[in-house]
Amino acid sequence: MGEPLAIMLDANLADILLEDDILRNGLRDLVEIGAARVFVTHIAIDEVMRTPDREKRDRMVHALFWIGARTIPTSAFVLGRSRYDLAALGTDGGTVVSNFCEGNSHLTNDALIAATASEYKVPLATAERRRGRFSRHLPELEVLSVEQLRAAVNSRLVEEGRLDATQLPVVQSIQDALRP
Repeated sequence: MGEPLAIMLDANLADILLEDDILRNGLRDLVEIGAARVFVTHIAIDEVMRTPDREKRDRMVHALFWIGARTIPTSAFVLGRSRYDLAALGTDGGTVVSNFCEGNSHLTNDALIAATASEYKVPLATAERRRGRFSRHLPELEVLSVEQLRAAVNSRLVEEGRLDATQLPVVQSIQDALRP
């Protein structure tokens, strides 16, 4: 077993985890054997908690923690968004967030999550289709699409002997069917 797969999940991955049993179970399996570390910020959890459908919201929060995701502090503090006990003060994260948002406060949560992933040096997995903003403002940040996350998890499952490589095409075809 090599270095654990480390991933920061964007809030929009909670929805994907509900739909994709293979990804959800694969992440949990890897976390349980120490082959992966999965992180979320309170910002992502707060976004999920704003889901109007209570049953879906509860299932999304459960999915995040069921896979073993650990909440870590954000690398910056934004008044009105950040929780004082779950955010860092006095880091370069504030500058990154400001540059990322370019005056658009609707991007603050994305900026906080991305800046935190960058600070912790872990890839950010997101269902966001417009990922160019991340690389423009945080060129060192590796951003994974849902498909790339699935591939990384499946590859690690094969590496760890948890998935037979001959089953991979079947697994991938099932996951392809889940694409919107």
